[in-house]
Amino acid sequence: MIYSFNCPTCEHVVSGDAENDEDAITKINDAHKAHRGEVHADMPQVPDEEMKNTIKIGMYKEETF
Repeated sequence: MIYSFNCPTCEHVVSGDAENDEDAITKINDAHKAHRGEVHADMPQVPDEEMKNTIKIGMYKEETF
């Protein structure tokens, strides 16, 4: 299943293919770290657990056919 999350700063969509919600949170968090490093390098880093909670609340499943 494809899970997605919109970056809270710029609305860039970060997506990952995952087996379940917990796997999705980990994969999206890793992808979002890379996005932050490239696009928002000058912003303060958010603690990992705080970011995972933000992702958990804001992620959504993409319909695949």
